[in-house]
This record gives sequence, structure tokens and C-alpha cells, in this order.
Amino acid sequence: MTGYGSASRSGAGFEVTAEVTSVNNRYLKIFSRLPEALNAQQVDLERLVREAVARGSVTLGVRLRAPALEATWRINPDRVRAFRAQIADLPGVAEVRLADILALPGAVEQAEPEGRPRADLATAVAACVREACAALTAMREREGQALAADLLRRAGALEAKLAQVEAIAPEIAPLWRDRFAARMKTLLEGANVALEAADLAREAAQCADRCDISEEIVRLSHHLAALRALLAGGAPGSGGDAGRRLDFIGQEMLREANTIGSKSPDARVAALVVDMKVEIERIKEQAQNVE
Repeated sequence: MTGYGSASRSGAGFEVTAEVTSVNNRYLKIFSRLPEALNAQQVDLERLVREAVARGSVTLGVRLRAPALEATWRINPDRVRAFRAQIADLPGVAEVRLADILALPGAVEQAEPEGRPRADLATAVAACVREACAALTAMREREGQALAADLLRRAGALEAKLAQVEAIAPEIAPLWRDRFAARMKTLLEGANVALEAADLAREAAQCADRCDISEEIVRLSHHLAALRALLAGGAPGSGGDAGRRLDFIGQEMLREANTIGSKSPDARVAALVVDMKVEIERIKEQAQNVE
């Protein structure tokens, strides 16, 4: 699910701003962009993100302004003099500019910062990230409510199609028996083979049983009820494994729809199954975006 949250804090000698963004992903991936002074806090800060987000590609960015913690650069005079002496000893070398010498490795060094990260700064950074995550969660919950409404609408459309299939289902077995009997009669004409009525009835009944879709209708109805119960239990985006449960329910609904399509010889049912599978695929696509 997508979302954005930010927060800022300030203290004695520092200002910190945290931003957390997320985009859709089936799993949780965290990317951190922290200033060097906060590298030691990376594990703890990412743990705060994991506490707030269970699914998505999340980027955590922290900006820190703390002059006392900023590294400075200084010239190493001993290294510069050594470079100049070595260059002067080289035959046929023209005069070298100071800028060229300063570009050599070690001529300019990064000095240690004047201060060290303090406990109050670490506390402020953690609080800032926690506040940004809360803002992110609030935005994701609003998106989750919209997703829930869309999923319920698609579930309603799927239920309407399933009701039409259920209305046609009682007609399928007699129709299949009549077709089977007519086909056997056509095949046996002129073959001088007598087929007992009981044998014909038994084979027709077995064929009719194989095209019975009542169990699949019941199971698909159960999955739809489970989907509605899951959506009623909490808005997607508020945490938990709703997305993975929705994905599983979608897979099971698609399995039942495919079985209905393969077992039923009725063209009307085949057309309805196509429409049902379209809605199920849309549900499964939305489930990838739900936490």
C-alpha cells in the first residue's frame, strides 16, 4: 500500500527530520538513507518501521542538522611537504601547482567531528521516526478503506454471478442425461447391439454425477463469506496479515470457479464462469496491495 509520513524534532544544537514512504509490494522491504552520524541507529530505526508496517517497499530517510557532529576537512602539512620534496627530486618535472598536490591521496583528510551523538539526539531521532510512521499508517488506513469498499463491490458482483449459476445448476444433470442417451442411441443405430435400459440409465447417472457443481457452489459461497468477514474485521492497512489471507481466499475462489467451468457442459454457466473469474482476478490483484 502506498503512503507518506514525515515528522521533525529539534533540540540543543540539532534539527532532525524523518520521512517514511511506502509503495506496493507483496513483502516488506526497507531502504534506509541516514546521515553518517546516525549509522549506529539504523537497526533500531528499521525495527520501528517493521513495528508499523508489515508489507510494502518502505523508504526511510532522515535529515540531520547538527554542526557539532559534522565532519570537517583539513590539510595534512607533513604529507604535502613530502609530496613537494619528492616532486622536486624528479628530473625534468616542471613546477607543480599546490592544487595538484592537494588532489593527491592523503593530502587532505577528513577530521573527526567535534562532538559525538548524544542520548537526547538518539531519543529525538527515534521519536521522529515513530511519529512519521504513525502518519504513514494513517494514510495507509485511509487507502485501505477505499480498497475495502472496492473489494466488497467486486464480491457483490461475484455473488450475483454465482447466484445465476446456482439457479441453472438443477437443469444441468437432466440435460446431460438426455444428451448422453441421445448420443448413445445415435452411436448404436445399425450396430445390431442391444443396450439394456438399466445400463443406459446407470451410465447416464454417472455422467450426470460428474457434472454436479453443487459442492463447488457451496465452497465458493463459503469463501465469499470469509472474504466479507475478513474485511469486516478491520480496515486493510491497519496491520496484520489481511493481505495474505485475501490472497489465499482469492486463490481458492479461482480454484472453485475453474472446477465449475470444467464440470459444467452448459454454455450459460461457461459464460458466467468467465465473468466470475474476471472479478476474482481483480480481487487477487487488489489483495497484493493490502496489508
